[in-house]
Amino acid sequence: MCYDVESCTETTCDKSSTQISPLVGAVKKARRYRLGTAALLETRRYQKRAELVMRRLPFQRLVRKITQEFKADLRFQVSTVLALQEATKAYMVGLLEGTNLCAIHGRRVTIVAKDIQMAQRIHGEPALKEEEDIAEHEVEVYRQHLEMLHVDFTERFSDILNLKIPQRVIDPMCSAGEVEMELHEEQIELQSNEELKLKSGYQQF
Repeated sequence: MCYDVESCTETTCDKSSTQISPLVGAVKKARRYRLGTAALLETRRYQKRAELVMRRLPFQRLVRKITQEFKADLRFQVSTVLALQEATKAYMVGLLEGTNLCAIHGRRVTIVAKDIQMAQRIHGEPALKEEEDIAEHEVEVYRQHLEMLHVDFTERFSDILNLKIPQRVIDPMCSAGEVEMELHEEQIELQSNEELKLKSGYQQF
């Protein structure tokens, strides 16, 4: 409501004139996150991306450098290096996400070495160092774990393991002396049966 000074009468004003126009060139206020939340969102964003985060050539040089310590003159297919790179990316993303959660739990922004060690322990990995030897009890834990997996897989897939697969399926290319004549005669008979062809919807072109 407003008052006209000249006529001293009450008039109504347009509601649109009372609205405040936004400032031209105003900077949008950035959203603020809790400690570590932005890093966690960035980790999840990289995890959802299909392309590789690490460069291909530096990763290949690293793989060659590591493999030279075990055996020289090793060659890798492109698909093998790509599979290693995908597995390394998935492992590092999961490890860093767990490390960042440990830092958030400790009310810290920057991750430290103990966060990585804690994340490795949670994932079931021993926090080993290069200057230290692998403890015997850690090797025993891995051995027991692998043995339990072997027993579990044997029980679950016992029907597949006990399945008798014919040799012709394993090795379809056999010699003439090993050909089973009964199967070939049955196949020839089926191919020459005109009534069966019509029933099956087979038409000769």
